[in-house]
Amino acid sequence: MKAWLFSIVMITILLLLSLLIFFHLSYSNSDSFYDLYPQWSPNGDKILFIRHYFKKEEVVFNSSHSGLFVLDCQNKKSEKINNIPPYCSACCWGKDNNTIIYEDKNKVFFADIKGNNKQLIFDFDSISDKIVLSSDKKNPPPKTLAIRNVFSNPKNFRLSPDKANLVLEVTVYTKLSSPLFCSNSCNPDLIMAREGTDIFLININDNGLKRITCWNNENESPVWSPDGTWILFVSKVTIEPEIVHKNIATPIYSFTSLSYYNIKQKNSIFFQHGSMPNINVSKPCWTSQGDVFYCEYPRNNRSRSRIYRLSFTGKKCITTPGFQDESPDCSPDGKHIVFSSNRNKKANGMRLFIMDIDGNNLRQISE
Repeated sequence: MKAWLFSIVMITILLLLSLLIFFHLSYSNSDSFYDLYPQWSPNGDKILFIRHYFKKEEVVFNSSHSGLFVLDCQNKKSEKINNIPPYCSACCWGKDNNTIIYEDKNKVFFADIKGNNKQLIFDFDSISDKIVLSSDKKNPPPKTLAIRNVFSNPKNFRLSPDKANLVLEVTVYTKLSSPLFCSNSCNPDLIMAREGTDIFLININDNGLKRITCWNNENESPVWSPDGTWILFVSKVTIEPEIVHKNIATPIYSFTSLSYYNIKQKNSIFFQHGSMPNINVSKPCWTSQGDVFYCEYPRNNRSRSRIYRLSFTGKKCITTPGFQDESPDCSPDGKHIVFSSNRNKKANGMRLFIMDIDGNNLRQISE
């Protein structure tokens, strides 16, 4: 009889433990925080970043946990900028340690570190939906082609070292505004639909806009050189086979390279850093010593991303495998980098980590 009672008690305890573990895992899997796109302040004592709060795998923007945050590097405490919309997807530091630049509904604003005293820099809706008229002059009378350009989703902001120009990436979508019948002599560039990202410059003083890339690929993640004469960005090209049999799975090859744009000469240089096809790079940063840090991962498998250091002597991986490490940014003194990672398995999502530029002295700084 006692053995029977003991068995009942043990089974009950095991069931209760199973329920506790189940509810714990359910809660853990339904709530997660992602600290993304960190940037050091000009004097290096703060870090600006975007936090996304996920509830049951869906981001919750109407929450006190989502939005722009500022982390104090001394006490490791993060404070939300309450007057900035929680759905903000792009930001950077402004002209000093007390100002920021951020995106809100396709507009770019200045604001102070509390989110007050905002000032419009540029409205991309103001240049979207414009009709550009062109003509096929080879067959008079000329036929008019109506082209519609839409500019949206400005992100990856970086202010130049002299605080005069903001570089950013913008999604550009070009399409015909109406059905078009065109002769064979039409310029194909005028009727080709395009959807991709390009690099733009905004002059902070006069709000002038300049487009510095316009290619048939993705151009993203621009950063300034320490002296402000070059812009480093990522250029991605996807090559699809011309003939695809319906019953054969044909691979699509993706090539990614780091490219440089010279501000004075107004031209670009493509620099293939040695990665193989179907290897993506993203989110580079440029140190005051001239080295470049960037994220590299296999195509369609971002969970295996790692951070590399690129110098004149070659490239070297500085993070251990098995984690998702992204968005490195170098401190103003060139001694440390901050990045997002999921390497703390006890914390759902991604947190901010700091390490020395040689990969040593790794520690978590956001909770």
